[in-house]
Formats: sequence, C-alpha cells, structure tokens
Amino acid sequence: WAIDRSATGLIAYPGEEPERVIDVKAGLAEFIAMALFVIIGCGTACANGAGDGQNRLLVAFAFGIGIMVLAYSVGHHSGGHINCAVTFSLVLGGICPWYQGIFHVIMQLAGSVVGALVLWGIFPCEMDMTTTLGTNMIGTRFVGNVLVAEVVGTFLLCFTVWETGISAQACCGRNACIAIGFSVFLAHVLLLPIDGCSINPTRSFGPALVSKYRGCSNYTPGGMDDLWIFFVGPLVGGALAAAVRDGGGEDEDAFDQTESEYEEEYFGEYASSGEETTDGLAALTGSGSSGSACLTDAEVAANVAAEEVLLYDDMPELNPIPKLHKDSGLGSGLGPEDDVLSSVITFRALAAAAQLGASADKERGATFCVVGGLGAAGMQLDDAEAYGSLPGGWSSLPPLLVRRSGCVAANVTGRIFVIGGISASGRHLASVEWLEPGSENWCQGPPLPSALVSGSAAAVGGRLFVAGGWGLTQPLGEALVLEAESECSSEWRWERLPPMPTQRAVCAATAAAGKIYVVGGRLCGAQASAAVECFDPVSGCWESLASLSVARTGCVAVCEWR
Repeated sequence: WAIDRSATGLIAYPGEEPERVIDVKAGLAEFIAMALFVIIGCGTACANGAGDGQNRLLVAFAFGIGIMVLAYSVGHHSGGHINCAVTFSLVLGGICPWYQGIFHVIMQLAGSVVGALVLWGIFPCEMDMTTTLGTNMIGTRFVGNVLVAEVVGTFLLCFTVWETGISAQACCGRNACIAIGFSVFLAHVLLLPIDGCSINPTRSFGPALVSKYRGCSNYTPGGMDDLWIFFVGPLVGGALAAAVRDGGGEDEDAFDQTESEYEEEYFGEYASSGEETTDGLAALTGSGSSGSACLTDAEVAANVAAEEVLLYDDMPELNPIPKLHKDSGLGSGLGPEDDVLSSVITFRALAAAAQLGASADKERGATFCVVGGLGAAGMQLDDAEAYGSLPGGWSSLPPLLVRRSGCVAANVTGRIFVIGGISASGRHLASVEWLEPGSENWCQGPPLPSALVSGSAAAVGGRLFVAGGWGLTQPLGEALVLEAESECSSEWRWERLPPMPTQRAVCAATAAAGKIYVVGGRLCGAQASAAVECFDPVSGCWESLASLSVARTGCVAVCEWR
C-alpha cells in the first residue's frame, strides 16, 4: 500500500485495481493527540483525585476541554477521532476507510501508552491520587450496569460527532468541536462515579497497561481484568450511533442512487467555489472554443428573491432559470445570512464569451449550462440546463449521474466536465462526469485521487486542471491535471502536480495565455486569502504573484480585462 495524504483512501482508474492509500500523517496526528489527551485528562485525575463532587467536576472539565482543544488542533490532519470508538463508528458509517481506521486505532493505542508513560514520569506512585494513573475499573459495580453506562456515554459522544461534525444538515460548522467537547464533559459528569468514565477504549488501554507494570506498592488491581468492558461498551455505543446517524441509506433510496455512485466519503464542510460564487455550477460550450476556462467580465447571476437573471452593464436580460440551482450557506464559505445568488460562470476564451450577450440568438452552439447545486428545498440537484437560442432560452440537458452541489465544472475541448462536490447524503465525492455535445447521457470519468469540495477548475487546451478545495476538515493545496485530449476516455488519467504554495478552498481559477491562475480563497480557520498563484504547464512550477489588496473568499476571476 502506498503511503500518501489522501481524503479518500482510494486511487483508482477505469480497468485498474484500486490502490489503497494510508494517510500516515493522519495517524501521527492521532498518536500525538491521544498521548496529550491521556496526559491532560488522566493527569488531572492523578493530581486531584476524583473522590468528591468538586474534583469529579474538575476532571470532567479537563477531559471535555481537552478533547475540544485537541480536535481543533489535529482535526485538519486526521478528522480528530482521538477515540477508537469514534473511529469504529465512522468506519461503519462509511466515512473512514477500514484500513485507515485500523491504522488510526494502532496509533491511538500507541499514543495512549506513551501518554501513560509520561504520566508515570510526572506522578510517582506516592503522588498519584488514583494509584493507577487514572485507570477505569468497575469496582463493586455490577458488570451490566457499567456496560450500559459506557454504551450510553459513548453513544452520546458519537451521536454528537455525527450530527454536528458530519451531517450535511448540521448548522454549527467549525464549532462542532465545542459540542463534541461538551458531550465528553457531560458523559464524564455522569459516569465518573460509576467507573471513572471511559467512553474511549484507547484512553483506558495505556493507563491500565502501564500502571500494572510500574510496580507501585499502593497499586489498586483490576484495571487490566476489567479492560474488556471498556472496549465492548464504547464500541457498541459507537455502532448504535452509526446506525441512527443522519445522512444514512435513506437518501440513496430516495434518489435512486447506488453505493457505486458515491466515490468518496468523509467529514467536512462544503462551500461554493470561486467559480460558482454561492450557487450551482456552469460551463460554456460551443464550437470553436479554445478550451480555456475563464469568467467573462460580465457575471451572469440569477437573483433568488426576484427569480430573474441579471447581467452587468450592457449585457441584456436573459430569461429566468427554470429551476434555481442555489447552494446553502450552512457549513460553507458564506454564512446563512449572506445573499444567495445563482451564478452562471462561462468557460471559454474571452473574445467568444464577451460576444455571448449580443450574439446568443445567432450562435445556437455557443451556450452556457448550469449544472447541479441545491434546489429551493435544500436538496442536491441532478438537473442540467442550457441557455441558447431556443424558444424560452432554457432547455434541459440529461440529468447528472449523481446529485451534487459544491462541485466545479469546466469545458475541455467541447466536453462539459463536472468534478467532485457533495452528494445527496452529504458524502464528499471524487467522482467525475462528462457530457459530449449532443449526447443523451453523462459518462463517468476517471475519479479524482481524493474527494474535492469547493475547489477550482480551469482548462488549457485538452487538459483539465483542478486545484484546492476542502479535504477532511482543512483546505488543500493539492493540484491535479487530467489529460483529456484523447477521444478514448479510458486513456484519460489524473496526474498529481506540485501542490499550490497556499492551501485553500473556495478559490477562483482561470486560464490565460496558457497558464492557470488561482486567486483568493479560504484558509484554515475561516480566514480569507489574498494569495494569487500561477501554474505554468510548460515548466510544471507554481509562481506566487503579487497578493490582492483585499483578502477574499468566494470570489470569481476573469481571464482578461481591457
């Protein structure tokens, strides 16, 4: 298995055996976070004990705040599981690949042992108020009582993870870690008097193992014997949370979609890309197109409130889009309070695109299309609509294979490519679809090596470039190119390019003079970026250009301005 950073855990091309990719950096993040979690939580118990209500509240607070801080710290690397019960739940729910989950658990167990060894160095036997480095034990409790308590406590944690951090309908965005931290706090308030509160088998493992063999005369036995309970209970709780999670199988049934249509999974938020502003996507097609991806100086936008399409300056008014393709502000680069526009982006050389407004009625083949997005009910769409010289202006195109929003699109040698996005069940997609002019169906293209949400796309000649977007929980600097010049789609291959100097999502991309320009975007921590970077396909290198005077995210770019 290759060792690489990947949101999907799979790299596959048509006709090839999928290659499983283990994200070692994510595993190392879990190792560090687990070690620190044991030191913080169990260390507080060692220093103060947990025999009375006041100290129990202090210990519960330490565990809850500790998990919140650490989830914020490593979430952009690994998703911030820091608990094998959470990892197990996410594997069952299809969010984390099983082989990545196994690697996470191994690193978590190792981190727990290292954390316990550090506690041994901090708290000698006579200074350890718990005598066991904070090991969980059932004591005089009945096994059944402890099992039920651990199932309930872990269900609370994992259910909170699913509903605040993963569900496509969640409204807390990057504040999910706060809710998750408080769920850990509440579980400890309830379970500390019962069994010391595990709800985390890997947290229990290290202290139990190290305390048994450190040879203290005041050691309280029983931790290793009871350890199985603190694995079984939390794993059952995590499985129950996965079974009742939001965004499960019902969405696929409702939209007649199969598992094969979901190329990718995992947690993250979606936002509109710089090419789609806050809405659906669009691509410009037509004979004679150079294939360059760019935005005309006239932004075509459909105002959701008025349900009409407005153009800037001298461009005439078009007919209303039959179905609004809007994107939700929840969990995106824009807040729900921002105005939501249905943006129509054109992908072709500026000269042809600039003439679109004046000559659309004469050029039946030079049309733009709107693809995917969220409908008025907040559901992902598979609709595709084109604007041309037909009566009424708008005509329907074949529906997408997969309903999606937060995707990007581009025109490559006359074909419309739609890349990535979020499915109807909230899964992040790596799937690629393309439509030949005049075709009655979309075709599956080679999937991306990793899921892409709210990235950017542009084309030069027969090459499709994709850059940025959201990874597991952070913006990516990954850049890819698809060689799509061949008429045989089975020969198309994604190739990794040198990463962008600036990791970002919700950025704008455009092509000019044979180069790709990526502008603005959103950095980790919701900070807007002023970075402008240029990729030269000839040299294969990125160049940092002069920064924008004002940092911005969710912006658009034109390939030329005169």
